[in-house]
Amino acid sequence: MPLQPVYTFPLEHVHLSPRMPLSVHWDYYPSVSDSGGTNPTPALKTGGLTRTNRHEPFALPHDHDFYEVALVVGGTAKHVTDAGTDTIRRGTVVVIPRGQVHGYDMYHNFEVLNLFYIAEWLAEDLSDVWRHQALVRLFMGAALFETALGVRVHSVQLDEARLAACLHELHDIARQQSRPQPNLLFLRACLMKLLVLLHEAYARVWGGDEGHHFRRKIWSVLEEVERRIGLGMPVNVAAMASACGWSPEHLTREFRRATGLSIMRYFQQRRLQRATRMLLAPEMSITEVAHTLGFSDYAHFRRRFVDYYGISPGEFRRSNRSS
Repeated sequence: MPLQPVYTFPLEHVHLSPRMPLSVHWDYYPSVSDSGGTNPTPALKTGGLTRTNRHEPFALPHDHDFYEVALVVGGTAKHVTDAGTDTIRRGTVVVIPRGQVHGYDMYHNFEVLNLFYIAEWLAEDLSDVWRHQALVRLFMGAALFETALGVRVHSVQLDEARLAACLHELHDIARQQSRPQPNLLFLRACLMKLLVLLHEAYARVWGGDEGHHFRRKIWSVLEEVERRIGLGMPVNVAAMASACGWSPEHLTREFRRATGLSIMRYFQQRRLQRATRMLLAPEMSITEVAHTLGFSDYAHFRRRFVDYYGISPGEFRRSNRSS
């Protein structure tokens, strides 16, 4: 029977929003008999973070609508997921995609740095990472695809050198996020460096990759969708099928089998994910955003946006500007 969440964390619980799409938290779970806790891990005394003592409610099974990368820096715990229970300790990194239920049990002086991020923001521009399939699937797959492949919980054990390198990036993120106006370009650069470090560690375990790649022809269709969105052009399934040497029907079946989505639905999803970032730009009107992304008019854009996000583009812009 699948693990059921006791509660669900909203974005605001971990201080995430489209204007601040990532954050780092330092949490400590004392053992049941330890009410006072222990001294902080020496490597974490700097970095602009304040350690928060956690207790049972936060360790119970839960899920959230964002990605979490949990880096253990001290103590031990049992990490509970649908796949079972694993012992985690200093150097363990766990990647939890959005919507995946997990929790902690049998923790003892358990200390963890949690990196939370909105995967749609990270996937806004895939041009610099698109050819690294395993990285995309590991850290963004749940925001892009609906198949189970690539969206399960993953864990890996880091050596001390790689752990120190990851801590350095997390400290830089923490210092930047504490500024009155954090630089999102700096934050994205730090996050990408961290994800590359982690991906290299995972790749060594997997023998070079996750072991689950899209077929080259499917990946070429994904790339073509990104290109057309960047140019504000519609997709042409027949033309893409011809380039693959397949019939449109065969391409449609293979694409859905690989991603869980139709080509048109994936195209619309990616356009709307890009729209959320563009709507935060004050120099662009909503109509300009719609036209830049290739929507026929504002009404068409608004209808699609409401269907996907549940609010209008104007409501999204007003609420996130005020935040």
